[in-house]
Amino acid sequence: MGTGYLSAFPSELFDHFEAIKPVWPPYYTIHKILAGLLDQYTFADNAESLDMMKWMAEYFYNRVQNVITKHSVERHWLSMKKLVA
Repeated sequence: MGTGYLSAFPSELFDHFEAIKPVWPPYYTIHKILAGLLDQYTFADNAESLDMMKWMAEYFYNRVQNVITKHSVERHWLSMKKLVA
């Protein structure tokens, strides 16, 4: 997509998550994708996987920063608390 977004589900699920609406934990899946990419880089010496990790990290950093800027850091923590509750 040219944005750094890589997942098994549409990015709209993060919109729901950020709006504190019920959704299956999307960051769990992202964590697993990042872990797999790190394994590919570490054990298979695949430089493309490191690049993808960097793009994904930037994409999600920007998403979180947007929530904090638009609402507050407390809002971000609230969404994360709902995730583990």
